[in-house]
Formats: sequence, C-alpha cells, structure tokens
Amino acid sequence: MDVHNAWGYAHYTVVTVGGSASLQNVAHEDCRCFNFQVGFETTGYVSASWSRDTTAYGDPVDGGLKVPVEALYHEYGAIQSFTRFNAVGRGTGGAGILIYTTDNVDIEQITYRAPDIFIDTLGGTAMVVEGRTGNRVNRFVIDGGSVIGADMGAVFRFGQMVVRNTNIVGLDGNGLEIGTGATVDLHAPMIEANRDANGPVAAVAVPINTIEQIRWYGDGRVAANGPITSYSIDKTLVRFFGTPEITPFGPPIPPVPGSILRERMFRIPRTDWIVSGTQDFQVRINLTASPNDRVADIQKAHLIPTLEFPFPNGGVYNPTVSFGTLWIDPTQVRIYVKSDQPLTGWVLKARLTEYA
Repeated sequence: MDVHNAWGYAHYTVVTVGGSASLQNVAHEDCRCFNFQVGFETTGYVSASWSRDTTAYGDPVDGGLKVPVEALYHEYGAIQSFTRFNAVGRGTGGAGILIYTTDNVDIEQITYRAPDIFIDTLGGTAMVVEGRTGNRVNRFVIDGGSVIGADMGAVFRFGQMVVRNTNIVGLDGNGLEIGTGATVDLHAPMIEANRDANGPVAAVAVPINTIEQIRWYGDGRVAANGPITSYSIDKTLVRFFGTPEITPFGPPIPPVPGSILRERMFRIPRTDWIVSGTQDFQVRINLTASPNDRVADIQKAHLIPTLEFPFPNGGVYNPTVSFGTLWIDPTQVRIYVKSDQPLTGWVLKARLTEYA
C-alpha cells in the first residue's frame, strides 16, 4: 500500500492507553509512504506486532505541496513489544526514528532490525530514543543496518539500549550521544562523528552524559573527524570487553607537575542547577564573560567537581555522588550530577585547571 501527501500519519497503528486492551499481531508489510507529517506511527498498548520491508520518503514525488516532517518512523506510548524489519527512510525532517514515552507509562520493548535511515536536514537527528516525564524505555534494540544524520547520528536517554553491528554516523555533528539515565550495551558498532576541521566545535563520536553503565563488546570502530579538539570516546566511562578501533584516542587528561597555566574555582548553588530527572542534575558553566575566560585547549583542561553543604558550625560534608562532564566548546562545559538525595541546599564546587 502506498500513501501520498498525508497531513498527519501515513500509516497508523494505535490502541487506547486508557484501558487494559492490547492490540496484538498487527503487521505492515511492503508498505510505502511519500510526503507526510509522520510516515509510520505506532502507539498505545501494542504487543506482538511488527512491520517488514517498509519505506518512508519525506518528500513528494507527484509535485504535491511539501508537508513538514516530524519523523519517518515514530513509536510512543505504552508499547509492549514491537519490531521493525528492514525499515528504509529518506528525506528531510526532525528525526528518522523517533521513540519516546508518554501517558505516564514505560515502553517495554522495541526492536529495529537492519534499518536504513538517512535524514538530510541540518538540525535533525537520525535516531532519538528516550524516556520522558519520569518514564523509561525498558528495552530498545537496533540490530544491524545504518542510521545517518546530516547533523547528529543518534541520541539515547532514560532507558536500556542495545546496539548490535550498526553503523551510526553524524555527517555534521556527533555520532551517538548517550544522555542522562541511559544504560547502553554496544556490540561491535561503527560510530562516526564529523565536523568542519577549521570550525570552532569539536566532533565527538560518543559523548557520554550519563553515569549509568556503558559496555562495549567485540571490535567495531569509533572515529571523530574535525578540529584538533575532537575525540572519539572517553574510555574511562566505558567498560570494554573487546578491542574496537578508536581514532583519535581521548580525551586525554594531562596532570603534568609544573605545567599549570591557570586554575579557577567555581561555586554553583543548588538553585541554579537544571533538574534532568528525580535526582539527576545538570550544571552549566559558561566561560563567556570576556575573551580571556575561554579555555585555550579543551584537551588540556581538567575539571574536578565536588559537592559541599555549609553547616552553621562551618563544617563541610561531602555526600557520595557520581559526576560526568562534557565540554560543548571552549566557552562552555556541562557537569552531570547523580545522587540518591535531592541535594537541596548543596553547592557544587568545580576546580578548572588548564595545562600548557
């Protein structure tokens, strides 16, 4: 079945999320769509269902008026189990694959096998999988195939994600961003980031903004092509059970005695933190007050965050927390904080050391 010029959903599978009914054994096979808001959409209590050999083209082929595309493939709501085989997607749009939770329920399991996705829109992302509003994607698997974005390759947040032998590429952006609350198992993928070598922003193949477990199995490849500040993956944040090809290696931390250019201390109260989850927080440090504020070289900047709570007696108590850091560019860095406490009243202290 072919669908053209849909000012909404071209192919739609849905069941109410307000009751206990489940829509089972629904299949799409050899279906295509051209020019739509969403190509293939699945939502609600859908279980034991699948699609095979589908194609979503975001542009018209009959001269029709172009419809703004939200996503080529879109799953959300209380999905129990759903699998897409050989999903092909091409065109402009916000996302190629877009999966997120809604209606205060988790997504149980979604699998993509051998997809072939390309989004040619700057600012668009080839694949976004995330839990929202306090819920999680309990299991997402992408097995084989490729997802390529003219901007970023993929983003994972708040869920359990598995990547097997998949090619993930950002043609003018990062490869696979692993965000807050994401636990990820990588089985020999090929992940690549690209940016202008003369531009101001580094290419990062796998930026990691979570303190959950990230595991890499087998070989595979991870690469970043761009300015000298670009790097592939921070190996200190990943448990490796294999030997992937990593180019370039990094990011290095050069604690060389006697080579310190300058040190700075920042204090950010809890009221200025961004709440990313129930007890997940993000703290942003902007180095833009003057041209001299920016760091000279991100790869030679070392940031050490700590937490403190000033009691009336002047004592300081440091709780057990986990931190993650991500440099956006030489003028801004993000610190990710995770704790089993809400940390009301606490202060984040960050010591920034720059080396020659």
